[in-house]
Formats: sequence, C-alpha cells, structure tokens
Amino acid sequence: MDEQRSRETRARAELALVRLLHALGDDNVFLYDLVYVLQHNRAGGPEHAARRLLNGEFAADLNSLKTTFLEVRERYVGTTDSGPVGYAKQALEVQPEVGEKELRADAVDVVQRFFAELDA
Repeated sequence: MDEQRSRETRARAELALVRLLHALGDDNVFLYDLVYVLQHNRAGGPEHAARRLLNGEFAADLNSLKTTFLEVRERYVGTTDSGPVGYAKQALEVQPEVGEKELRADAVDVVQRFFAELDA
C-alpha cells in the first residue's frame, strides 16, 4: 500500500510540475526542475515517466493537459529555446564543470524523449 501511495504521489508531483511550468513561464528553477525530474525519476528516465503517466491513475487527465504539454514541448525544441537555456543556466550552478552546450542539448533530448513516449 505504501508503494502504491508513493507512486501516486510522484505522479501527482510530475503533473503539478508541468502545471507550474505552464503557469510560471520561463522561470529558470522550474525549467531546471522539469528536466531534472525527467532525467532522475525513480521510474527510470523520461520514457518511463511518460509510461507511468499513461498507465497511471491520471491517464484520463492527460487529454486536458494537451495544450500545456504542447507549450512545454515547444520550449525544448532547439538548444537556444527558453527551456534548455533556462535549464543550463540553473544547472551550471550545480554542475559548473559541465559545458553549457552539453546541458542545453541534454535538456532538449530528455524533454523530447518524454513527449515522444507520451505521443506513442
């Protein structure tokens, strides 16, 4: 029962993060948090996080978030878009040894993999 509750809490947190990202625009902390959660979640990466949403308790709610998902996805199409730039700016505070270009490319890759799985 605790494991199920933990999974539900994580799924709620992931949906809440997407909603917050939409509401807050290009706030660097939230741009960073989205990529970080998709990369390092307990499900095992962006594809697994997407599958967890698709197969989880909130699957029926995903259609209502389609516009939000599209807006978020569009922020991570290219490495000079606001999403990867914001992510890299924040990530450099934690990982100054990693190059900014690499961080921006990682952000695009992670977010696009997440949405590709959601669309599959």
